[in-house]
Amino acid sequence: MGVLTTSSGKAITVNGASAVSGATIASGSTIETPDGVGATIRLGELGSICLAEKTKLTLEFDQSGKLVKVNLTEGCIILQTPKDVAGTINGAQGIIGQIAATNGGSMDVCLRPGAAPSINQGHALNAGAGASALDCGAAGAAAIPTGLNPAVAALFIGGGAAGLFFLFRGTNPSPSGT
Repeated sequence: MGVLTTSSGKAITVNGASAVSGATIASGSTIETPDGVGATIRLGELGSICLAEKTKLTLEFDQSGKLVKVNLTEGCIILQTPKDVAGTINGAQGIIGQIAATNGGSMDVCLRPGAAPSINQGHALNAGAGASALDCGAAGAAAIPTGLNPAVAALFIGGGAAGLFFLFRGTNPSPSGT
């Protein structure tokens, strides 16, 4: 079972009924967030899913099979799974994206009517997915490609450290005893 948290304790719809923070979410549930309300569903050892406002989906999860499957109708989500748990996000046309069980990870996906799916572009994070910014902010940011090669990033970090060394070397503002 999953546990629901909603932004500001406002209600969302689960299987056609109103649900608020603390509600239990069963596998196979159809979930819909209204305008202005985000939500987070914590799935225990299987990870979590953060929903932005105006999102519709069906959520399936299998504790023994270590699988989380999201059938996204519309809206934006961030799915996060730990190592050894696979994740799949499907749309009307089929698989939008997958998270391999070998590594786990996170996936930021938006599906808007008439548009191609946005995958790991940060759109779900920007749409406010989750009950709060703390719920999926880090996971969403991790899903955004930085565009920097790791070697280039290391050069920037190393160069910055060297620059700080040269900037502050040999400057001692205390008076000398000699």
